[in-house]
Amino acid sequence: MQVDLNYKFLTMKGKVVKEKAPLLDENENQIFNEFGAPQFELKGDMTLRKIVVETLFNPPLNRDPRTSQLTQISDGKKKACYTLLNKILNHKDGLIDFEAEEQTLLKDLITKKYNSPWTVGQAREALDPTADKK
Repeated sequence: MQVDLNYKFLTMKGKVVKEKAPLLDENENQIFNEFGAPQFELKGDMTLRKIVVETLFNPPLNRDPRTSQLTQISDGKKKACYTLLNKILNHKDGLIDFEAEEQTLLKDLITKKYNSPWTVGQAREALDPTADKK
C-alpha cells in the first residue's frame, strides 16, 4: 500500500506541528535555563518520515512481564527495522509502497515509542488510511 511520508502532523487546532530540537551552544551542548530546564527551538514541520525514521533508528524497549526488566527488541525485529530504514532513507519521493508486514511493524513500534494518543492516532491513520475507523 502506498503511504505518504510527507504527511504533516497537526495540532488539535489544525496547525502543523513543528519539530522541537534541543537548543545547543557553540560546543554543541544543550542549553538549560536558570531553573535547569532544557531549552528547545522549533525547526521544520513534523512529518511521518521523521517519526518513522526516529522509531526505526531507535526502537522502543520491551518490558518483560515477569521481571519488569527492559529488554531490546528481538534480532528479527532489529533486522526488519534496519531493512525498512534503508528502504525509507533511499527513497526520496514522498509516496512509498509498504508491505502489510512493514505497516504492522511500524504501527506497533510507533504505538510503543510515543506516549501521545494524538501522535499515535495520526501516525496509524497515515500509515494505513484504509483501515476501519472504530
